[in-house]
Amino acid sequence: MSIYKWPKKVVHACERIIRNYLWSGNAEDKKCITLKWDKVCTSTEEGGLGIRKLEDLNKALLMKFLWKMLHSNDEWAKFFLAKYTDRNGNWISFYKRSFVWPGIRWVIQEFNELTRWSVGDDNKISLWHDRWIYEEPISYLFPNHNFINQNSHQLVSSLIVNGKWCIPEDFLQFIQIEQLPVIREGADMLVWCNSIFSKFIVSDAITKISSHMPKHHWYKNIWNVAVLPSTAENICVDGDLLLLLIMLACENSYFLLLVYAVWELGFCSILNIDDGFGMTVLRLQL
Repeated sequence: MSIYKWPKKVVHACERIIRNYLWSGNAEDKKCITLKWDKVCTSTEEGGLGIRKLEDLNKALLMKFLWKMLHSNDEWAKFFLAKYTDRNGNWISFYKRSFVWPGIRWVIQEFNELTRWSVGDDNKISLWHDRWIYEEPISYLFPNHNFINQNSHQLVSSLIVNGKWCIPEDFLQFIQIEQLPVIREGADMLVWCNSIFSKFIVSDAITKISSHMPKHHWYKNIWNVAVLPSTAENICVDGDLLLLLIMLACENSYFLLLVYAVWELGFCSILNIDDGFGMTVLRLQL
């Protein structure tokens, strides 16, 4: 999963086993779906169970492989870069018979959107096709520009002389002087965006590439240290009839908030509430 792109049939088969076990307790037994899988795979803050989709996990692990390849000086990294890039350092665009290349090609675009270059005294950064000055590569901001097409292989290092920026007049139509970054000491460095240490983390990559839903303010009342995990999970995903036996009076504000949260979540409809002898029985139909 960390080197190859998994076929969709394999991903669907594995997730079917997970779904069957989640709903029925047996990987072989199929049961009517209580909640959409996309909803289950969202975070607890968004009303889900925090289960990771295998496609997102596969993509994040391939990004980790790509990150290591671009940061390593080992022979294996040099081999893959020489195989999948052209003489100018750009990724190949033609067909290549390989089991590894389809996975790399699958994540390149999103990987580039989540990374940017910190300019040093090296010659790794493409002037037009890498993110180093703006939020988008210059070639994206000026598509099909004749000047860019004629100088498509130019590097950022060509604009640096003796550790200082030296921008020719022809380039001023693309580059704003006040936007130029500070030149760091050492080699050019690829950094992970919106990260404290600018390092790649698989969990952070999954969060950024996965689909999201609106967050709920009440999730802490269900996924709370005072609520057993098994109870909190049952509130979200239990079977046909959910019976909550709570030794609390109905006027208890925490209990009412819990009832409201479960009802608003859309997982159930309230059948009836019986209150007697200080015991509240809440029956919910999922």
